[in-house]
Amino acid sequence: MKKIILKIIDETAKKQDSDLIETFSVYLANIVSANEDFERVSLKLFDLNRFSNNEIEILRDFFDSLKEGEYLISHKEEIIENFSMFFNEKSADNLALFFAPFISRDALLSQNPNKIRNDLLKYPKEISEAIIKSLEMLSLAKKIDDNQEILKEVLNTIIILNVVMKFFGGDNDIK
Repeated sequence: MKKIILKIIDETAKKQDSDLIETFSVYLANIVSANEDFERVSLKLFDLNRFSNNEIEILRDFFDSLKEGEYLISHKEEIIENFSMFFNEKSADNLALFFAPFISRDALLSQNPNKIRNDLLKYPKEISEAIIKSLEMLSLAKKIDDNQEILKEVLNTIIILNVVMKFFGGDNDIK
């Protein structure tokens, strides 16, 4: 993904109080959950009627590129470096959106770490540990100013989990 395209996506998303990182997280969370309908997923973030046809096509191309897990893995380092240019004070919260499909609504709303850990036992140990570690890292990232390396590490985990979780399938509807 070229930097100029990412910049256009970020600027387009900002027109409706979003940004590249939130768009990425919500799109990818839905894709992992087998919700691959661009319009339906985009309407969770945007009023598409307020975008030009070109802006919608750029968002659609971005969405379609995220469905290509092999591309994300083979270009992981480049993607992480390019995305890190768009990290901001909301990035930890926005990256956390990716993990919503893995945790039941009851566990998530409880905000009880033990209940969340227990809920993740439905996944293999490596996956549940990666999710827990990422959520802990995002919590830490919110508390410190120099959090670029933490956010990059979580982004790396997200890209890997994206590919791994496609094997588990799912039909969750993520908001």
